[in-house]
Amino acid sequence: MNNTWRTILIFTFFLNGMALQAQQDAQFSQYMFNQLFINPAYAGVDGKLSFSLIHRTQWAGLNPTFDNGGSPNTQVLSIGYGNKRFRSGVGLHFVNDMIGPLINREAQLSYAYHVPLGSRNGSDAKLSIGVRGGIYSQTIDFDQFRALDPDDRLIQSGVLSQTNSDMAAGIYYHSNTFFGGLSMSHILPQRFDFGQEGSEGVLANNVYLLAGYNISVGNGLKRNLTITPSILVKAIPTNLSGYSFDVGAIATLNDKFFGGISYRQEESASIILGVRLNKDVKKPTLQIAYGFDYVFIGQDAKSPTSHEISVSYKIPLFYHEDPKANTPRYNNVK
Repeated sequence: MNNTWRTILIFTFFLNGMALQAQQDAQFSQYMFNQLFINPAYAGVDGKLSFSLIHRTQWAGLNPTFDNGGSPNTQVLSIGYGNKRFRSGVGLHFVNDMIGPLINREAQLSYAYHVPLGSRNGSDAKLSIGVRGGIYSQTIDFDQFRALDPDDRLIQSGVLSQTNSDMAAGIYYHSNTFFGGLSMSHILPQRFDFGQEGSEGVLANNVYLLAGYNISVGNGLKRNLTITPSILVKAIPTNLSGYSFDVGAIATLNDKFFGGISYRQEESASIILGVRLNKDVKKPTLQIAYGFDYVFIGQDAKSPTSHEISVSYKIPLFYHEDPKANTPRYNNVK
């Protein structure tokens, strides 16, 4: 392998881990609305048919030495379905993550089994165990690099792609008040060398720990407010010193309007605003949310702002009400 090829390849894999020190997966400020991406045990946990799409433009306006710009852009499409009768849930998600000349794509199928734990604090609790399998691919477009000498014949050109199998597993606890989960992605060894011996990129295991709590304020009043603090910890088992965390809280008014703030360790702060249309649990629900990040550490290497928008649609396919008791009527009693 020539030195030019080696330098470009190593630099590209450096970009793959640049987005977040603790992991190589895409990051989202709206992680609360993207839990299937984090944990396969979340599949079908709400017992509904759900569709979710989230788009993130990170470090908007960043202008490095790539023809296609350098701002990481990520899209995740998720579909989930839960069946209470079979205590199971399935999920499917697709990821398109572009970082300059490097594109990461994945297609994953999740299955979760939900174990009822009975009533806890007035709500039905469940513990879910989930697994996920699919494919993960990386593509490098060498034509996006801006060479100092465009006539250098040693510079690699064209597009190279490589696809590997992928696997994840997790557990998830859910009730009306507390929720939390632990998961690991990329369990199978992931190495991308694109057929070039001596230079390879390793996609490491990523561990996620998510927890949150719903706090009702003014329950029973016309203005019902729920505050949900949460934390997401991300780490690579082989490099625990590189862990990071997001911590924040979302306030929801009358189960319709919501807004929140969050902090990402040693990087940025975020604001999230959104609306949930039709709060009737018997009918489909549409949710739209926007997130804005401001980077306050490392602005010399990053653009200071990031943007996220998410849209989700949930359909309660099977809604069962408790049977009503009929009061006996005594007619014509003499």
